[in-house]
Amino acid sequence: ILAAAATAGLVDVSVVPMVTLVAIFTIGVSSYLIKYNEALYERLSFLFDWLGKTKEKKLSRQAVVNDIILLGYHRMGESILPAIQSMKQSYLVVDFDPSAVTELSELKIPVVYGDAGDEETLESINAQHSKLLISTVPDVNISSDILEFIRVHDSGAVVVVTVKTAEEAARMYSLGATFVIVPTILGGRLFADLLKKKKTKKSSWGGLAKEQKTTLGLNIV
Repeated sequence: ILAAAATAGLVDVSVVPMVTLVAIFTIGVSSYLIKYNEALYERLSFLFDWLGKTKEKKLSRQAVVNDIILLGYHRMGESILPAIQSMKQSYLVVDFDPSAVTELSELKIPVVYGDAGDEETLESINAQHSKLLISTVPDVNISSDILEFIRVHDSGAVVVVTVKTAEEAARMYSLGATFVIVPTILGGRLFADLLKKKKTKKSSWGGLAKEQKTTLGLNIV
């Protein structure tokens, strides 16, 4: 094919030898790897072990358990953080935005980069052992993933998630959310005021959740 292309003037004749050599080399290397793949794996297995240990080390850097975890800083989370700090309990902020992580790091605020709905991220920060987990990310799928993580780990944490509509709020309550923030009804500053009063005791959120369900017209227990 290459020779035909060169004859037709579609490819410079000078590149034909180089391409041919590359093809021969590639075929030779591929054949070698296929024939000796097991032997090569045994010789290089230490590299795979090292990479695995590096990943494990990275995920276990947050071995400490924090009382409160705030998932999402910008916008609503920025209003909620001062209330969390006033509670005088250990806390951690998780954000998927590198600029937010940099900003908080410069302010000496405990923060890690991560995806709020990612199981690996939640496990690495021991979210299941926290007392209070607040997600300000208004995404029903992320909220669902967080609640599923908490359910699977049989955690007793207070879990507050954020969604956009009353219908989504109903779904989150059915999945076990302690309280659901709907920004059009309850903003970050108002929630921050509530947080100072309710804190990390799940029983103290029951009445507020019931009032919110009534306000949203939700016919659920």
